[in-house]
Amino acid sequence: MATDRVLTSSALQLGLMEDDIVRINAGGTFFQASLSTLCQVPDSALASMLSGRWEQGLVRDDVGAVFLDVTPAVFELVLSHLRARRIRPEARLPVAAAPY
Repeated sequence: MATDRVLTSSALQLGLMEDDIVRINAGGTFFQASLSTLCQVPDSALASMLSGRWEQGLVRDDVGAVFLDVTPAVFELVLSHLRARRIRPEARLPVAAAPY
């Protein structure tokens, strides 16, 4: 699986496992997903951020969730796409009207 390439030894040293749940605060809206779902596209920004290499540079909110300064509706589309890819790897990113 693609996640095997993304979950580097540095991520494992930090105690991150591919089925760990990651809590993300995307523009004030909270999402939860498994690390393997978020990291399944090896060269993506999410995979890089959560690989363990940049752990100290991650911005976290007051409850410890990873904070992303993004539009929640847009992040929700990305997360939905990543979840769909777990079931059907050829799934395409859904097209939606811009939320702004």
